[in-house]
Amino acid sequence: MKKLILLALPLLFVAQSCHTDNSVSTGNLNLNFKPTFNAKPFVINQIYTINGKNVRFTRFQIYTTRYCSSATADCSNAVFVNFTSLDDSTKAAKGLSSQLSFTAANYTTLDIGLGVDAKSNAKTPKDYTSTNPLSSYDDYWADWNSYIFFKLEGLMDKDGDGKFETGISLHTGSNECFRSFTLNKTFSVPDNGSVDLNFEVNLNTILRGWDLVATPNTNSLSDKPKMNILMDNVKDAFSAK
Repeated sequence: MKKLILLALPLLFVAQSCHTDNSVSTGNLNLNFKPTFNAKPFVINQIYTINGKNVRFTRFQIYTTRYCSSATADCSNAVFVNFTSLDDSTKAAKGLSSQLSFTAANYTTLDIGLGVDAKSNAKTPKDYTSTNPLSSYDDYWADWNSYIFFKLEGLMDKDGDGKFETGISLHTGSNECFRSFTLNKTFSVPDNGSVDLNFEVNLNTILRGWDLVATPNTNSLSDKPKMNILMDNVKDAFSAK
């Protein structure tokens, strides 16, 4: 009987060691995004005055990808931040939330992409499962061979007659427009637990220096220099709270 016990112990040790070496603990990264304008929650379809013109925005969305750190095992993630549903003050104040499965570890930095990174942008919506944010054909432009990274759409009362007759369609795309920033923040993702990261997205900053009367649309690749300006502003508009 003693010999059987002695033989079993090494087998038990090997089984436990293999399990420990191959396992990767994960938790949840809860991402919360709140849009603001004039230091208040931004509301879709509300009338705002910008450079003397009344404007009503009907769509506001941004692709974010590659939430990465040295501790993460996989950076092929995407979060679609679509503020279009925030059409009253209560919703706008609450903002949007999304959840990523993330390696359980202690973090001091997190790299975040704005737009769709080149590797993912080389694919098309058919290459992704229906639950992946990158499966949307509504947000892919085949003529560009690119996802549409950012959309801000609406209507403007250009001549001040009370009618919103001028369409606004600011779109960006192509690999040159991809931006990233580093969040310098200490946080921990617990094993089987979760941690919140809160972001403000300031529309004032996105429209910084932008003349909506002169340039209400960026819808072709010839507009790429202006798209790059927009994406620089988008990068500056994100801040951790």
